[in-house]
Amino acid sequence: MVRSRFKALALLSGGLDSILAVKVIQLQDIDVEGIVFQSSFFNNHKVHNIASRLGIKIHPIDINKELIRIIEKPKYGFGKNINPCIDCHLLMISKACGLLKKYKADFIITGEVAGERPKSQNYRALQLISDQCGCGSLLLRPLSAKKLPETRVEEEGIVDREKLYGITGKNRKEQIVLAAKFGIDYYPQPAGGCLLTVPRFSDRLRINLKTKKLSGTDLALLKFGRHFLTKDEEKIIIGRDEEDNNRLSQAVPEGYLIFELDKAMGPLGVLCSTEYHAKENIIKTASLVVRYSKLRNEKTVRVKYFKKGGEVHFLSVSGKDHKELELEHI
Repeated sequence: MVRSRFKALALLSGGLDSILAVKVIQLQDIDVEGIVFQSSFFNNHKVHNIASRLGIKIHPIDINKELIRIIEKPKYGFGKNINPCIDCHLLMISKACGLLKKYKADFIITGEVAGERPKSQNYRALQLISDQCGCGSLLLRPLSAKKLPETRVEEEGIVDREKLYGITGKNRKEQIVLAAKFGIDYYPQPAGGCLLTVPRFSDRLRINLKTKKLSGTDLALLKFGRHFLTKDEEKIIIGRDEEDNNRLSQAVPEGYLIFELDKAMGPLGVLCSTEYHAKENIIKTASLVVRYSKLRNEKTVRVKYFKKGGEVHFLSVSGKDHKELELEHI
């Protein structure tokens, strides 16, 4: 059976640029399906709703393990924070290229805009990714196509280059005008969709990289609470509120020590190591739990600590100022 239309695979993040890229190609009577990459760092929980509004099917692809390895040693370095954007984009587009045959698609589209991001979307980076992704001649960036070299997709008439755009730079005015023209009002406000671009998260991740290899558990814990580092590089996390406590409690792996006030409500504390815990660090963690509770001014407060499913221990401490505890607040 001969297909009546061509098909594109879109890298769909849920942001305005990726929504517009899909719409531009749909308006050329081309079928589109979305690839949604998932990891501990991406915030794309609204993408299913957006895909529904666009009328496209999506395929979730987990790249967490591969992205962790990239973060540990990025070939093209980091951006302003600990974001290996070129390596990450190259990974995602290469993955999408490898899925063309599986989903019977003819080419790849992305919402990348030339010059929008200094690290990963400058002209040199865009060309580098095209050269190394494995299907560069089939990689189309509809929003900036007229400012980029013509692709095979355009040369062969699969898409009409005249109906593509030449948007460049950080200003989103052209995209907003285009969205209004297409009747698209369901896009999110511009914000960091990737935790790796968030300074506080990046600082915590840098500390983690110095002290140990990354794991899914460590990444989950980085998202919550106040973080401290002892002088022997053992990490302590203190929950900020009840929601934080609940999330921390769910994310704590076996072997880590959990701290709670014995007979009062207060923050959850976690001593992040499955190795031998120095008594000094146990006392510091308990002291921080008291310091960030309503009992901070009491002379001594009883704190319990335990491993998941393990024996419960008790000690009495005061809520000393954390500066006196020789801790680095991350």
